[in-house]
Amino acid sequence: MLVILLQTVLVYCFTSMPFLYSLLDSLVFNMIFAFCVIPLWYPVHYICWKERTWYLNVITHLAIIGLLLLVWLGPGYLLMELFSKEDSPYSYFLKSSLLWKVLEGVFFYVVTVLSYFLFLAIETLKEKEKNEMRLAQLIQNDHLLDRVAVKDRQQIHVIPVQDIHYIEACGDYVSLFTERFISERKDDEIFYRKPVFKTICADSSLLYCQCE
Repeated sequence: MLVILLQTVLVYCFTSMPFLYSLLDSLVFNMIFAFCVIPLWYPVHYICWKERTWYLNVITHLAIIGLLLLVWLGPGYLLMELFSKEDSPYSYFLKSSLLWKVLEGVFFYVVTVLSYFLFLAIETLKEKEKNEMRLAQLIQNDHLLDRVAVKDRQQIHVIPVQDIHYIEACGDYVSLFTERFISERKDDEIFYRKPVFKTICADSSLLYCQCE
């Protein structure tokens, strides 16, 4: 609303346009632009910008800006042409202000996208702080797991956490490897695969596992 009033005053003062046309121009173009920038959240949020090259990011931004200007200025100019008479002072102003509106659109695009990125950064920081607080509470309450229970058919193997050498992802499951099984694999040259778990019981002091 503040942008609409400010732009109305600027157009009215510096172009000698009637106040009604100045207000209508500002209202129509700014309202359309406000609806156009809402979908910008999706490319900002879902495109992995950090994993892409810089020139690909630049091309993506230029493509989005081009599409935004087309969707914004097209309907805006069409509506304002309907309200204005041909060869009227406002019609001349409308045609001569195209470059100014393009620069205005690019500026507000940059402001909007930077605002979205800032919001994402703040949310990521808040989530990181929450995770750190949860970890600190777990350490303080001594609720960390010290052993893992792996169910192998009818037997349950209890494995101390410090004996686990590494954990390997395997589809929807996880393979646990201990130093003992790794040494057997090296000495006997036999491929041994530990039973893997699927279900975690977070309320227990043990990690109950479902074999694949």
